[in-house]
Amino acid sequence: MGNSISQCIYAVTKEAVLAVDPKKATEDNPIEAIVVRRQVSYFSDLEDMEGLITYLEDSPWIGYLNFVMANFSEDYPRRPLCLWSDLDEDLKDLLTKMMSMDPKRRITASEALAHKWFADVP
Repeated sequence: MGNSISQCIYAVTKEAVLAVDPKKATEDNPIEAIVVRRQVSYFSDLEDMEGLITYLEDSPWIGYLNFVMANFSEDYPRRPLCLWSDLDEDLKDLLTKMMSMDPKRRITASEALAHKWFADVP
C-alpha cells in the first residue's frame, strides 16, 4: 500500500516522498534506510512508534527504529505530513491513517474507501 500512497502524494504535490536517488545511497546509508527514515519522518508519531515496537516484539528492527527516532534534530527535523501546507486536510488525514506505522492504528482498505476524502467520488 505504501507505493500507492507515495503515488497519490506525487499526483497531488509532484514530490516523490519515498523515492530515493540511488546516487545518494551509500554502504553506510542504503536506500532502505533512507526510505525508513522518510517514512518515520512523514507518517509516524511517538504513539505510532510505540505501537510498532510493541508489535515487532524482539525484532532487530527495534534498535534501528529507536536510533532513527533519536536522530531527528534541529538540523535534521521530522517533516510530518500533518504540517504540509500544500495538501488538503482530509487527504492528509487519510494518508496519515493509511501509512500509520502501528498496525493497530493503520486503517484498512475498506475504512480508507469510506473516508470523507472520497465523499464526492461517484
